Amino acid sequence: MKNERHNFSGVEKALLENQQRYERMANTVPVMLYDSFIASDRTSRFFYVAPGPCREILELDPDALLKDMSLVWDIVHPDDLARFYQEDIVANKIGKEFLSEVRIITPSGQLKWLLVNSKPNPSKPGEPLVWSGYLQDITARKQAEEKLRESQSLLHSILENIPIRVFWKDIDLNYLGCNTAFARSAGRSQPEDVLGKSDFQMCWKDQAEVFRYDDKQVIDSEIPKIGTEKEVITPDGKTTWIRTSKVPMYNKRKKVIGMLGIDEDISDQKKEEEEKAKLEAQLHQSQKIESVGKLAGGVAHDYNNMLSIIIGYAELAQMKLDSAHAIQENLKQILSAANRSRDITRQLLAFARKQTIDPKILDLNASIESTLKLLRNLLGENIDLNWKPQNGLWPVKMDPSQLDQILANLCINARDAIIDVGKLIVETGKIHFDQAQCDALPGLVPGDYVTLTISDDGCGMEPEILDQIFEPFFTTKQVGEGTGLGLAMVYGVVKQNNGYIDVSSEPGEGTSIKIYLPRHVGQVMEVPDKALGSIPQGHGETVLLVEDEVGILKLAATQLKAWNYHVIVANSPSEALIVAKAYPGEIDLLVTDVVMPMMNGRELADRLQLMYPQLRCLYMSGYAENAIAHHGVLDKGIHFIPKPFSGQEFGVKVRKVLDSAI
Repeated sequence: MKNERHNFSGVEKALLENQQRYERMANTVPVMLYDSFIASDRTSRFFYVAPGPCREILELDPDALLKDMSLVWDIVHPDDLARFYQEDIVANKIGKEFLSEVRIITPSGQLKWLLVNSKPNPSKPGEPLVWSGYLQDITARKQAEEKLRESQSLLHSILENIPIRVFWKDIDLNYLGCNTAFARSAGRSQPEDVLGKSDFQMCWKDQAEVFRYDDKQVIDSEIPKIGTEKEVITPDGKTTWIRTSKVPMYNKRKKVIGMLGIDEDISDQKKEEEEKAKLEAQLHQSQKIESVGKLAGGVAHDYNNMLSIIIGYAELAQMKLDSAHAIQENLKQILSAANRSRDITRQLLAFARKQTIDPKILDLNASIESTLKLLRNLLGENIDLNWKPQNGLWPVKMDPSQLDQILANLCINARDAIIDVGKLIVETGKIHFDQAQCDALPGLVPGDYVTLTISDDGCGMEPEILDQIFEPFFTTKQVGEGTGLGLAMVYGVVKQNNGYIDVSSEPGEGTSIKIYLPRHVGQVMEVPDKALGSIPQGHGETVLLVEDEVGILKLAATQLKAWNYHVIVANSPSEALIVAKAYPGEIDLLVTDVVMPMMNGRELADRLQLMYPQLRCLYMSGYAENAIAHHGVLDKGIHFIPKPFSGQEFGVKVRKVLDSAI
């Protein structure tokens, strides 16, 4: 009996130790262990809860919870209560494992997430069903999951809203994912439509090969490829520019598993760059024109004075010698060289828009027709000139001499481009440009234009030559055959008249140059006869000649006297004022240089007209400054003759001014 009591005491002790060990373990693990059973009224009751976790997790008293299980239901979040209660009823009813996640609000106001796991224990028939389970605080995990969802949502939002296209591929270069922007750029509506596909299934083969070559380089070398720009064709057949960057993707073991890429449509940027390049080219051209203008203006005055003397005295010598005299040919060559030199200066001034012009309202058809005979002489018999005027042209306003310059230079260029026999077409027309059309032609403004087109079937031009044809001194001709100023002059003249010039040419297909001149509203002037005639004579009128260049002063005085004018000379404006004041008779005409020391020609004329209100004025200069012209256009009522001039040009101009109304 003693042994039996000892053994029984040992069992009790062992049970007690086991119970204590169980309770220590239950209070140590980070979950609340519990046992419950279904009472006769079908409600659940706790008959064990781990005290420590109960207080820590639920913030409830374990003894109170054993007496009243409803305390648990009281802290379940209202939004989860109905669902959780229903899950509990179902589990009790069918007697199977119960697993659920539920939110609670602890007595201290903390919001917690609990994982509830309970399993039924085997029971004998008629005995109540016993459940064993645990409650685990999964708040940290739920918060992490929520942060992960937020992060994923943010990442998804970023991918969907950034203005670039994102994609990633596996090691076999099939698409693992992309954003919607990329999917749509590839002709698909959703990212899911891209998954698993290769570039060959997404776009044309030639582009796919290029894309995959880049991808493979990145994966094989493990070197990122940043900022690669390509011109590609979109699925709808449009041409666009993209900038792509690609980097290798790695797994946790640092092994390459694919590549990540981004690309953006840079078509607008490319367009802006092209526009910027055009603007820079225009600025460069403008600066070049300004430089040439300064150069031309700087040399034109003195240079043209010297040419005036050379031309004038050569003409006088020709007139004094017999036409059969041996020296006549020498004089002819001197005049030819002087006139060519004069043309170079005028072309420079025209290109730089420094040429003084006297615009008239013209009928372009009539003006061209009056020049056709001269043009045919320039072209020669081997070139067929075809004239195609359009009826009902609008008037234009420009200096007639500038129109002559345009026609002569373009026809000569066309002649030189034609080998042996060819055809040249001169035609006119009219056109209206709206804003959309002008946007494609920088420098053109909306409105009505008269067109002048000169086309030839000559050798044509390569694109690199076409880009330089308006550059001053650029020429494809042999040394001594051209100055490279003809087309530069045409360009300057067109721009000075607010026009636009367009050139199209292909090697072996000829060249077409189209000039657009703004429509002008006004009465068209009568086209003068361009044929040279005899020098009109004077009627004894008194001419005051003022020139600070002694050579020109003597030459012009000699010419005027020979044409039956009474001449008073002065070598400076101050001398002119003294001479005019002392002159007892009437002075009919002032012929004066514009650029002189101390006082310009316009100021001198203004002061002399106070003495002689009926005084007419003729200005002469190799480079007229703003004294008589604004932006190169003569002030209204101003008479001007550019240096150098021939005797015939001078005589006709003097007579015209004297016969004009004041």
